[in-house]
Amino acid sequence: MQTPDSTLSIDLIASLIKSKSFSKNLIFADSTPSTNTKAWDMINNGATSGIILTDEQLNGKGQRGRKWVFQKTKSIAFSIFTSHKIDSNKIGYLPSLCALSVKNALNHFNISASLKWPNDIFLNGKKIGGILCESKINKGRSKNIIMGIGINVNQDNDDIKSLNILNAGSLRSEYGKMFKREEIISTIINNLEPLLMQFPENYKSIKYSWEKSCFHLNQIVELSTNSKKIKGIFKGLGINGCAIIEKNGNSINASSGIIT
Repeated sequence: MQTPDSTLSIDLIASLIKSKSFSKNLIFADSTPSTNTKAWDMINNGATSGIILTDEQLNGKGQRGRKWVFQKTKSIAFSIFTSHKIDSNKIGYLPSLCALSVKNALNHFNISASLKWPNDIFLNGKKIGGILCESKINKGRSKNIIMGIGINVNQDNDDIKSLNILNAGSLRSEYGKMFKREEIISTIINNLEPLLMQFPENYKSIKYSWEKSCFHLNQIVELSTNSKKIKGIFKGLGINGCAIIEKNGNSINASSGIIT
């Protein structure tokens, strides 16, 4: 039985993963600054693919350098790394691919999540998780890819309040029950691998499915970048995964930023 303080069972995760490549190198870190950082360490030591999991992430990274708060034994934090080759002009689709994999996985548990550009997972209007993708490019193609995924799973309402983050939530706080984190992790991985292995040939299908799941599609949004704010209608994903904002009849492509 899953309890709030249960540690991850790596054996259970390994038994549930159907992956043909990622599961060959399944690494559990009792504690790590971030699973993405650990993945880079593995790559720098010669590993080409694998999955990094932890039950204590001390300095999780979010979009644009923001910190993602991990609550021990209640959150999910893992990173998948691979040497899968993707043209650099399609790398921007990776956060959408990962977010769609999370949504599809949660559907298996009768959880209906929605997506926010570029990398957020929402449930009932509350953010429950996010994606952080990183890569190294060589001669116009990816040499290494890391896909970091973080989800609030078994936090109760008091745990969520302690985060002191606006519009935060968890699977438990929204559904009132506990979830097996091992099942969530393995189902995400099982949904992600086939999408990634078929990418970028399947990018149009990913674009369609992601846009269908985006709660702010065709809505007025404000996109904040490092240098300016753009207010307009969010029209979907561009060919490289960028946001398309329509303003005064003109389309503006934005490769990064925060949408409110």
